[in-house]
Amino acid sequence: MAEQVKNAGLAVASLILGIASFVCVGIFAAVPAVICGHMAKTKIREAGGALAGDGMALAGLILGYVNIGLSVILIPVYLGLMLPAVAKARDAARGSVCINNLRLISHAKEAAAIKNNLQDGAQVTPADVNSYIDGGFDKLKCPQGGTYTLNPVGKAPECSVPGHKYDTGE
Repeated sequence: MAEQVKNAGLAVASLILGIASFVCVGIFAAVPAVICGHMAKTKIREAGGALAGDGMALAGLILGYVNIGLSVILIPVYLGLMLPAVAKARDAARGSVCINNLRLISHAKEAAAIKNNLQDGAQVTPADVNSYIDGGFDKLKCPQGGTYTLNPVGKAPECSVPGHKYDTGE
């Protein structure tokens, strides 16, 4: 009975890492698959027939290199798809901050109107609302560079950026 030749452990590792690079781990397993594959092929060649697994090492190398190639191509594609979505989310968040500022201004205006017994249509100044806004009216800034207009009592404050509108619910 002929003695069975032992498989190189690095060849098995290369194949497993190559498969894992496609299944779940991506490039983080592809690079070690390539390294293990090259090391295994060198050991198998130097063993002079005492080690087997050249096919597994080659398969791990191929899988690793293909995954690295796909990653180099697909990562910029993913980034190209994600960047507009990230920018849109950032703009939406900035719009939310602005609308929250408009809400604060509206509530400060209502409090000033009650305190000073002002009727709808009466003009309110920044000095009237400063005590109701932490840091004062001038501290509130639209994150997208818009400017705030107080407007008379009974009319919602406004931002100069289109789409930044606070609905008082009236």
